[in-house]
Amino acid sequence: METAKRIPFGKLGKVGVRVLDEAKLWFRCQRCGATWCSEPTPAGHVPLNYWKCPNGCNCT
Repeated sequence: METAKRIPFGKLGKVGVRVLDEAKLWFRCQRCGATWCSEPTPAGHVPLNYWKCPNGCNCT
């Protein structure tokens, strides 16, 4: 698992994701406009697929 401090924010544009808030981990899909938050665990880990659009736009 990746920690919130190690997320490659600069590379998320390559998968169609815009970072809205680095501190709170809010993202926006550049294709459909969906927004989502990936809450880190108390240990600071983020979900494995934190960068995936909830509508599946960038899941391929």
